[in-house]
Amino acid sequence: MAQELIEQDVSQTQWHAERLKGIGASEAHNLFPVLNLEDPSEQGSRYGCPRRLSYEKLSITPDYNHSPETLRLFERGHAMEEVAADRYAEKTGVRLFRSGKSWTSQTYPFMRCFIDRRVKNEEIGDTIIRSVLECKSANEHVAVKMQQEGLPIAYAIQVAHAIECTRSDLGAFAVIVVPDFVDAVIEQIEEGPLRSRILNLLSPKFDFFSFEVQRDPEMIRLIVDVEGRFWNLIQQKKLADPLPNLDDDRCKTCLYRKTCRGTAYAEANAKIPVRDKKTAVQYVQIEDPEFAQVTVDRLAVMKSLDEQEQILAGIDNELKQRWPVDARAVQVGDNVKIRWGWQRGANRFDTDALKADSPTLSRKMFFADWVAATQPALVAAFAKAHIETKAFSELYQKQGAPTRPFVFTVKGAKE
Repeated sequence: MAQELIEQDVSQTQWHAERLKGIGASEAHNLFPVLNLEDPSEQGSRYGCPRRLSYEKLSITPDYNHSPETLRLFERGHAMEEVAADRYAEKTGVRLFRSGKSWTSQTYPFMRCFIDRRVKNEEIGDTIIRSVLECKSANEHVAVKMQQEGLPIAYAIQVAHAIECTRSDLGAFAVIVVPDFVDAVIEQIEEGPLRSRILNLLSPKFDFFSFEVQRDPEMIRLIVDVEGRFWNLIQQKKLADPLPNLDDDRCKTCLYRKTCRGTAYAEANAKIPVRDKKTAVQYVQIEDPEFAQVTVDRLAVMKSLDEQEQILAGIDNELKQRWPVDARAVQVGDNVKIRWGWQRGANRFDTDALKADSPTLSRKMFFADWVAATQPALVAAFAKAHIETKAFSELYQKQGAPTRPFVFTVKGAKE
């Protein structure tokens, strides 16, 4: 018979106090950090740090607050949790329950977790299958990497911790893909109803995928061992070792970088936040619901156009592969004619060449002005001898790459 779980009802006000009593599932990755971020093959968490988790568990006050960008990601994840859970239930047909408890392992009391959803138990004969679900949101870059490489180590550790903590047999991640253009827009909008409205209206069109994993006893034993040694340090009021590399990007943005690395390090690596990193433009907050709806419509059309362009590019590639050899034009049926021929690329101003020549050109222009003012007869003689002179803009134009597009002609349907 499976061991009973210690379940504790937790209110929102008790949440932070409860996290100090053990190691949470979403915190466990900090104990398995990648030590060399430059090595893409190194396995572990690329965001974790045991020393930082030590500060949190010992209730040491941070030196800094979270940046607006980080808070926005937290808010995005919270807002997308319900969407991810609904999409997972729709995909799998399972019944989900919101979990309002802090789950604590009776065997390893330092292992605790708050799970996003509990899956309804499945009975197979005399066996009961228990499952947990974690919900995540990811941008397009992260999502593509996850789909290509599989579940990230940090997520695998989180779900394995939750499986052991809740004595479950299976775990799953439901991932909502938030398009990059959405992030680019909402990061300019202060936290509030407008940002939430935009996310909620757009989210039904977001891509979705999920990972399912089984209980892995070997991985769980490793996690228990590492977490147990870390928790012994915390009980002794001791800190875990810091990350070994002072140039580690995680240190430069850590909330405890002054306490851990010193004031001089924190000041040397200070970052000045700006609203827009490229232009430093300050944006005006608008709370007009109709303006928000127009913005949502615009973003939806942009997304649709981008998807259509990708589809057309795939179709054109298929046509090119199947195009008859040496044919310039073909007819399909009675109504559709297709031409495919080279077109010259558009002429564009070569700004790079102009920038490179600008010091010399400036001196020539000043010299020409000086000659015109002091030697008008010489200027007249030169103009007479050189009647045809290329326009300045022609000297710095370059032709773009040629294209070979399809041109469709579709006649009206016959009566």
